[in-house]
Amino acid sequence: MEDETFEGGANTVSLLQARSNFIEFGACEKNMRKYVREPFEDEKYGID
Repeated sequence: MEDETFEGGANTVSLLQARSNFIEFGACEKNMRKYVREPFEDEKYGID
């Protein structure tokens, strides 16, 4: 990705913001939490 701070197009938040949001509340945006499942054990890499 050339610009992780780019907002627009198909995405409403930048990749950088989506990563931060995922760490904070588990989804790229708060309104998307209803579509997110809990990670399987082998998917918890980097999650404390």
